[in-house]
Amino acid sequence: MPSRRDFLNAISASAAGGAVLTQTPISWASAQLPSVGIRMNPETTRLVKLIDDSPREKCQELLVGEFRRNVPYRELLAAAFMFAALRDGHHSVYLVHSAHQLSLDLSADDRMLPCFWAVDVMKEHLTRFKKSPVGPLNGSLPSASNADVEFHAAMDEMDREKAELAIIAISRSQGPKQAYAKFLPYACRDNFFIGHIPIGIVSAGRALEAIGWHHAEPTLRYIVRDMYRQKHNLDGQPYPHNVERVDRTHAKLPIDWASHKANKEKTIELLGVMKRGKWWNSNDWVAEHLIAGEIKAGTVWDAIHLLAAEMMLLLKVGGRRLGNRALHANTAANALHHVFSTSLDSRTRYLTMLQALSWVTEFTIEAKSRDGMREGDIVTMQPIDLEEDSSDTIAELLAALPPRVFLKEEDDRTGQDRAAELTFSLTQSQQGCKDFIAAARHSMARRLSINAHEMKYPIAMFEECRRVSPVWRPHLLAATSVFLQGTNSQNNPAVERGAKLLVEGVAN
Repeated sequence: MPSRRDFLNAISASAAGGAVLTQTPISWASAQLPSVGIRMNPETTRLVKLIDDSPREKCQELLVGEFRRNVPYRELLAAAFMFAALRDGHHSVYLVHSAHQLSLDLSADDRMLPCFWAVDVMKEHLTRFKKSPVGPLNGSLPSASNADVEFHAAMDEMDREKAELAIIAISRSQGPKQAYAKFLPYACRDNFFIGHIPIGIVSAGRALEAIGWHHAEPTLRYIVRDMYRQKHNLDGQPYPHNVERVDRTHAKLPIDWASHKANKEKTIELLGVMKRGKWWNSNDWVAEHLIAGEIKAGTVWDAIHLLAAEMMLLLKVGGRRLGNRALHANTAANALHHVFSTSLDSRTRYLTMLQALSWVTEFTIEAKSRDGMREGDIVTMQPIDLEEDSSDTIAELLAALPPRVFLKEEDDRTGQDRAAELTFSLTQSQQGCKDFIAAARHSMARRLSINAHEMKYPIAMFEECRRVSPVWRPHLLAATSVFLQGTNSQNNPAVERGAKLLVEGVAN
């Protein structure tokens, strides 16, 4: 297992300037992997080493210093992402895309705050979790003509080493985006570790869209490692049954089956089928109604996201329990919905949707068994009368939220229920939705704890609010509110340090 010293030596070797180690967007032709080092450009290499060498409490000073030296934000983001990926950061890798999305929607003065938070969380994670750094990958790549066959064979066998070699060969012969697309059919395959496989694939791919595809090779290798970090199999999972269902029914689907056209009544009907807890019945229902042309995919995705959101609202215990199956039902559904929206293959899209339907149904059963669910029905929620000034409502709902401590359970959900009620009522209007999301983003930029899910979950829900039918947006935003840090929570110390350094730099 490579040590931290091996990791830094590999990075240093890359920084030394060996031409074969510097990857450009067109460096796909090499038939052999370098025997030393990791393919990464020199500037990213330099910044990654700085982050790795710096004590946690000095990282904000480091980032501000580089920013003042006119290092672009994209380079700092790339360095944070590659640091997490090369150090096998798991959740640290996943949060980069979400932090970047938050940055895009903040004011210019606050744009660096999510980056301060992200790097601090990465450094903290390294103190709590044993990591296996990504080391040099030696060996012969398969030929361009055989790379696809070898990749799919390795994925079927869950052979990490062969899959890494094959995906690099594909990247160099066909291009990094084409290589990444090979992962999409596998994103929905196995529900290992409550949905982290699609979350990891999608988060990494979306980060590459932001930082540039010349960072692809270490990222593609990380994705393979993340998928097979532990032994697992498909026994007892819905995947084989859904593959058979796709084989049997895909050709019968109307050409417009994947449209986002919604049907409120059919969504409610499908929710009722899902709540009976038999995913195969839900998927039979969907296939039958799609083939008959009575529903489109939008109706199905509405039901998937509503049931996932209901778990967040009705789970008996708050705190860390919300961050288990209830939260991951939402973030995994978001990742699978992204695969559905971006894949160019109709069969992959169909299978991904059926798997999302199956997983959320299973997560509901597990949440009821492990954590307990209160009585209720998300579709019957009713708004209450509010003050005319939305700022008063937002202030009240943020004040209702208890300060959430990482990994602590909370038996009393009164404050969260009040926040959800106020959010649901406020967001009945489009302006109310905008006001709530803006306030939530402002709070997230300052008050997040070291829990990566506090960034990932709201960002996923804000995205789904643009995808689901408008009638269901208040329901999803109400579920989002229960996992926010409100005004009872302290500002994040790392973010405070970074913000202060930025202000001091402007003053000087």
